[in-house]
Amino acid sequence: MGVVEHLTRMVELGYLLHGSPKMFGWCINPGRDGWVYATDNPQIAVLKAIYSNKGSTLIYRYFVSESSPLELRIEGFKEENVHDFGWVYLIPFRNGFENFPKGSWQFGRKKETMASGVSKVTREDVSFPVIIEQ
Repeated sequence: MGVVEHLTRMVELGYLLHGSPKMFGWCINPGRDGWVYATDNPQIAVLKAIYSNKGSTLIYRYFVSESSPLELRIEGFKEENVHDFGWVYLIPFRNGFENFPKGSWQFGRKKETMASGVSKVTREDVSFPVIIEQ
């Protein structure tokens, strides 16, 4: 079983995912805006783990489906914003997480949360189109 299949299975079991290019401890602290973000979409978690938006703009849909698949557009591309590998943290409980926009892949919580596991992902785990716009 590949890592994306494993993450898909974990979501089916009720976990949320938090992707990051950084390895840190089990406690996921809120970002500058006061939120911890998570997803129920393994490819979004991979996106967040491999691509960062420092100095670039990452554009992708909140609502992903077969008729509206995930696609990443990068404006102002910088090679340092693409990582060879990253980490997807498993969040075991959805308690306190809000789904917004409602029905999207995004969940948020205004409080630190504990991860119960982590998986390493690589660029090879990216299965969606990436379009670079200068």
